[in-house]
Amino acid sequence: MRLRMIVTGCACIFALTCSAAHSAVPTSITVQGKLTDVSGNPLPAGIKKLTFRIFDQSSGGSEIWPGGGEAQNVTTGIDGLWIAQLGVFQPLTDAVFADTVRWLEITVVDSLNSETTMPRVRLVTGPYAFRVATVDGASGGTITSKVSIGLGHTNTGTNAFVAGENNAVLGNWAVVSGGHSDTASGMSSAIGGGESNVAKGDWSFVGGGQGNTAGTAVDGGSTVTGGAGNSATGNLTTIGGGEFNNASGFATTIAGGSYCVVSGFESTVGGGFGNAAEGSYVTVAGGDFNFASGSYSSIGGGRYDTATGVWATVPGGGGNKAAGYFSLAAGKRAKALHHGSFVWADSAGSDDFVSTGIDQFLVRAAGGLGVNTNAPYEDLSINGTLGFKNGNDPEVFMFESGTANADRMIIAHNPSNTDWGLKYRDFEDEFIFQSSGGTALDVDLSNHRIGVGVSDPQNIIQVQQTSPTDPVADAWTEYSSRRWKTNITEIVDPLAKVQRLRGVTYDWKADGKHDIGLIAEEVGEVIPEVVAYEENGIDAKSVDYARLTALLIEAVKEQQKRIEALEKKLEQSTP
Repeated sequence: MRLRMIVTGCACIFALTCSAAHSAVPTSITVQGKLTDVSGNPLPAGIKKLTFRIFDQSSGGSEIWPGGGEAQNVTTGIDGLWIAQLGVFQPLTDAVFADTVRWLEITVVDSLNSETTMPRVRLVTGPYAFRVATVDGASGGTITSKVSIGLGHTNTGTNAFVAGENNAVLGNWAVVSGGHSDTASGMSSAIGGGESNVAKGDWSFVGGGQGNTAGTAVDGGSTVTGGAGNSATGNLTTIGGGEFNNASGFATTIAGGSYCVVSGFESTVGGGFGNAAEGSYVTVAGGDFNFASGSYSSIGGGRYDTATGVWATVPGGGGNKAAGYFSLAAGKRAKALHHGSFVWADSAGSDDFVSTGIDQFLVRAAGGLGVNTNAPYEDLSINGTLGFKNGNDPEVFMFESGTANADRMIIAHNPSNTDWGLKYRDFEDEFIFQSSGGTALDVDLSNHRIGVGVSDPQNIIQVQQTSPTDPVADAWTEYSSRRWKTNITEIVDPLAKVQRLRGVTYDWKADGKHDIGLIAEEVGEVIPEVVAYEENGIDAKSVDYARLTALLIEAVKEQQKRIEALEKKLEQSTP
């Protein structure tokens, strides 16, 4: 018997069936047709056996679904019409339709077991199925399995989501929402995008950037929001951005910067370059190449600062170090190496300013240290009263400032009476050392005079008259012991040096007094060791005549040798 078949409804239409819990996509296709003889007359009604196959070509080619065909018994009516659901016994999958060209082949077995294979019919889409390629405005549906959008992905996680290109989602409930070559391997991990990022730890997150890593196989909850080459590998660690930062300690944070490292417990680096926080509860706010390792230590900024002591602090500056417990170092090259030490160094110093004991308060200030004044004119300037306390007695010594024509400074045992040791009269520019018995020493700076036991001296040095202890001296001597000297050698060419000296007479400009002596500048050209100069190093101001004795002694000795040699020669030449 020769047959004809008209097949309709071969479009790939997936009808949705709904349930109370969710909507699912059926894995079957509805097809229908009509069986007739070669004259076009419908075959008698009854049950017919049909076998369905899908190929990739109109003839020949490879069978795509299923292996061996899906056989079904269908019932035809008096008009020869039939309808069937493909995929009832062999489910259809989306892989069957991975290509746009698919052909349906139907084989009919009649009552005499004679098989007739009908020409293949190409499967085509329904009109609204075109929207599958560009879904927008979708609502009301639920995707109940993993999702992969884009090319080259690996998605092995349960209910995981991946988009972009060549990304991998390996952890259950993990997400890669975009980017390229990203990997989310931790459970519930996520990557927002970027390139070559890895979210290894459970609940870890990488926002984007390139080459960032959040978490490890055993440490999770870490976050890298962006940047490049950052690694947040500790539990609950966070890196805000920057590049090549590494946060490995528990609950540590790097806000940004470059090449920063945090390995301590709950420590933080705010940013900067090359900073490191290795101690627990440590903070490095910023700067470059700063290092904090003492627990609870902190560095505010600066460069090449170090805080290694517990509770140590470096507010900033450069080259500072706080190594002692509760120590503080600030400024330039300040070193607080002892417990409780405070060291501040100014910008003028070129050497380290170092503590030497515990609980010291050290300040190096080339411009002066001011108390109650912002214009210090000495190393220490105080505007007000300064008192010293010995035990419970607050009046042992006292500095105080007075009004015009009054004592500007008093160092006193008891400033309420005359039993004091030193006072300074600003209006007379005069120091007076005194006891209750009277003046012991009066130094008149204004007139360049010193009085011993005399108030208001009139001579450059004036000693109390009729004093039972008048000064007596046999000689003025100088320190000259061998035990204080080294590199001792005899003077070379002493006579030649003496011959270069010039003794002169002269009159002093100040008072016209006639005098004899040497010219300091001329002596300095021959024997610079005995000449003192002004601060400019050019203008001479004095000659140490006493030291010239050594030169004269050696010159006489050399001259005597010459005399003796001449005498001997003379004796030999006399007949």
